[in-house]
Amino acid sequence: MQLTTNFSKEELERSSMAIKYDLDNSIPSHLQGNAYRLAEWLQVLRDRLKQHFGKDVPIVVSSAYRSPALNAKVRGSATSAHIECLAADIKAIGLSVPSLWNFIRENMADVGYDQNIEEHQSWVHIGLSSTRKRRQDLIARREHGETVYRRA
Repeated sequence: MQLTTNFSKEELERSSMAIKYDLDNSIPSHLQGNAYRLAEWLQVLRDRLKQHFGKDVPIVVSSAYRSPALNAKVRGSATSAHIECLAADIKAIGLSVPSLWNFIRENMADVGYDQNIEEHQSWVHIGLSSTRKRRQDLIARREHGETVYRRA
């Protein structure tokens, strides 16, 4: 089901880990509104990237919705916005992860977000919230075997 011009419900449900462990990762009906909200936020980001760079910049979603079973399997936080379909781990084709993170920081404040995390230079975690728009811009790195989050 298409949610916006460039983002579908199936894209927000897709998970290699859910496939690997044969877990149902379908977005429940009570979270459909959140799915639309997340897809709309991602669409605004994609549209602004296109406007800024003068060409289409596709966004690849590696993880968005996580069922409680999938979240437990990947050892996600019990309070993860992924469980509520309010988070996505993304990359942008043709942009480095730090560049995408910085673009969000500089160009998406008016749309609002709760968290913008550059995760180990591998992907950007964008988290929305139904109650908060903290605009936390964080950089995550592994130090001594643990993930450390630093404010930008």
